[in-house]
Amino acid sequence: MRLHGQGRVQTGIDMFDTSLGAMTIWQDAPGGPLLLASSGRHGGMSAWRVSAAGTLILQDTVGFDANGLNAARDHLVLAELQGEMIAFFGVGSTAFWGHVINPDGTFGVRRQVGFERVTQEIAAGHDGFVHLWALMQDTVPDGFANSTVWTGTRGVARTEDGALLLVSSFENALHVLPGAGGVQQAGGSMGMAAPTGLAAFADAGYGARAVVAGAGGSSLSVLRAGAQGFVPVEHVTDTASTAFYRVQAISGVQVQAQRGPLDLVLVGGADHGVSLFALTPEGWLIWLDTYFDTALTGLHNVATLQTVVHGDRLIVAATSGRDPGISLLTLSVAGLGGLVNDGQGGARDDIIIARPGVTTLTGGGGRNLFVIRSQPDAITITDFTPGLDRLDLSAWPMLRHVSQLEITPGTGGARIVYRGHEVHLFSKSGQALGAEDIFPHGLEGPDRVMVLSHSELYAAAPEPAPVPEPAP
Repeated sequence: MRLHGQGRVQTGIDMFDTSLGAMTIWQDAPGGPLLLASSGRHGGMSAWRVSAAGTLILQDTVGFDANGLNAARDHLVLAELQGEMIAFFGVGSTAFWGHVINPDGTFGVRRQVGFERVTQEIAAGHDGFVHLWALMQDTVPDGFANSTVWTGTRGVARTEDGALLLVSSFENALHVLPGAGGVQQAGGSMGMAAPTGLAAFADAGYGARAVVAGAGGSSLSVLRAGAQGFVPVEHVTDTASTAFYRVQAISGVQVQAQRGPLDLVLVGGADHGVSLFALTPEGWLIWLDTYFDTALTGLHNVATLQTVVHGDRLIVAATSGRDPGISLLTLSVAGLGGLVNDGQGGARDDIIIARPGVTTLTGGGGRNLFVIRSQPDAITITDFTPGLDRLDLSAWPMLRHVSQLEITPGTGGARIVYRGHEVHLFSKSGQALGAEDIFPHGLEGPDRVMVLSHSELYAAAPEPAPVPEPAP
């Protein structure tokens, strides 16, 4: 479960290669996915065909004239109108500005679509125009509940039940606009600050999930839909081994692993890299890998991220606040086993989760990640391979350094103890294991902050015990 750098592509023309503040992907374009990138007021747009090999092939460029430069914004939104796919790059006093994208990936004529027409498309249920209005206007569209989140909107998504999710850089909460009724503000007590985007995921058994990126706290916050609306589930913050300091970009994607769908979150910020997480159906974030900038890529101050699955690869495109061009990372989907909830891994790369009732974990083949949740029972891992497998103890409260752990090497492995938690680790080779074998790079991954639900924070006091009747 490692990201691999595939280099960086450029058009060779400065106005299309620098200040790339917006990207989007036409996933089902004829001939294969198309990646579109905009340099906003720096010059224009470029269109790239995404190949199954994980490369980008330049299809076309289009420059903005003086009026287009004045209208340009740091957003790029795709919406279909009367059979034409339009890449909207800006907004004027009465209309949104965009260019038609032809089926072959070339740019067509420029279109200006008036606010009244966009309002009609929104009323007709066309979500592309909801995204367009939310990201490029600072007013509430007709038919939606009034909310301050429409100012400075940085992320928008739609849930399966029709609710609209919005985050704004000026509002430290997730705003939920249901199909009917008032606006819910969720997660305001979690510590999210200056949201810069969100990734939404469908219900996988526990409720729809939303991951909010917060630049102010260098954080990722997970909220999950329930009977009382969206509630906090998870909150993690950046560390030296992750790369989302002052996070600016987030992208969510689902891949098909051997054991079923696997939801992934990718983020990047001001510490020059991209971090990869798995998101469980419950809403837990599990850190998988971080790719830090190299001579091959240009990830200094990551500005935007886009992801697409093509063939057996996850392809990640990233732009930089400093470096020109588009950097490419890939992840092989073919080798992913997925989430393991019964403790028994297989031949591929698995994420094996200990949970109540599942206390014996076996990796099998592949590169495995053993995830230990906070629970009272001792955990046994039967076949840990140093240098290949990894142990995730980030759910143990207040654990920040290996020195906090009591690690005792023994015959065939090691015993790890921490504040009432215990793991018996057996090596696949039968060798004894020390701290340097189990944690060669120290504790990796984000810091995890304890999250209390609203009911836990404001639960009613328990009923007092009844006073016994006095003896006659």
